[in-house]
Amino acid sequence: MSAAATRQLLERYYAAFNAGDWNTFLGLLTDDVIHDVNQSGREVGREAFKAFMQRMNTSYSEQIADIVIMAGEDGSRAAVEFTVLGTYLKTDEGHRAEVQAARRRLLRHPGWPCGARHQLLQPAGLAEAGRRLSELRTELLRGERIRDRLDALADLRIAVFRDWPYLYEGSRQYEAHYLDVYLRSPRSLAILVWDGDACIGASTVLPLADAGAEAQQPFRDGGHQIEAIDYFGESVLLRPYRGRGLGVKFFELREAHAREQGLSLCAFCSVDRPADDPRRPADYVPNDRFWTQRGYRKAPEIVTSFSWPDIGHSESTAKPMTFWLRRLEPSSAELGP
Repeated sequence: MSAAATRQLLERYYAAFNAGDWNTFLGLLTDDVIHDVNQSGREVGREAFKAFMQRMNTSYSEQIADIVIMAGEDGSRAAVEFTVLGTYLKTDEGHRAEVQAARRRLLRHPGWPCGARHQLLQPAGLAEAGRRLSELRTELLRGERIRDRLDALADLRIAVFRDWPYLYEGSRQYEAHYLDVYLRSPRSLAILVWDGDACIGASTVLPLADAGAEAQQPFRDGGHQIEAIDYFGESVLLRPYRGRGLGVKFFELREAHAREQGLSLCAFCSVDRPADDPRRPADYVPNDRFWTQRGYRKAPEIVTSFSWPDIGHSESTAKPMTFWLRRLEPSSAELGP
């Protein structure tokens, strides 16, 4: 096996993990896979590893980011360094804990991947992750106040949405029109994250009753009460800042906004591109697993369309968008003593 083939297999392995494609993920393992469990003993065999993953998936939600793959010339040895963002799914009632740490997985065998050794880098990895996050500043703006950061928000959207699957040929003119609905709603919220003077991440939300017709109409058509729904706009992050927990933070802040506004249903939509679109990157992994683990479900019966110009074009064309929904559970304060 060549170094290139080994790297390709590893890319498939981690892509399957992030997508929650457990058949592919486990199918890439040999029957005698060796797994050295963090702070525990050694487990041997695919079935043992499968049982381990089932236990992990019950208690944790994890995504692998910042993946760096290194392989020897003959492909028989490889090392992978990556960052794990994990969310505890089962802890004390009403609580969640987030952990981010660097991990290194070493793979050794002519038939990949036979052996896996996990090394959790603590406390240095956690300290470094905490240091990086603590240097970022979060700013919350509502309604007309968003105008003060309109250019920064517009430029960030233009930069991030240029990538697949949006392929957006952005302009300040288009952004001014799109973002105007947030300026006009006193109940809107824009969440901006700053690294020094650079805006590196942002997310928006407003009650669906204050949103545009494109967002409202499919719910009206389905007989839904739009007055009970909070509409999540975009979550955009520059690539170097992904995998640090900011995506989770955006969801938590927008869900808090829904509770604050007395809204019980959260909704957002994502663009639908053909699976065989030649512009789709080979290593693209959709966010479906992350959204599902946040408690959202895809609602294929609720579809709308938004228009924007694709890269290389000046005219806007309609793009189908499918909604994802989550009904919020009552908070402890709402339930009472």
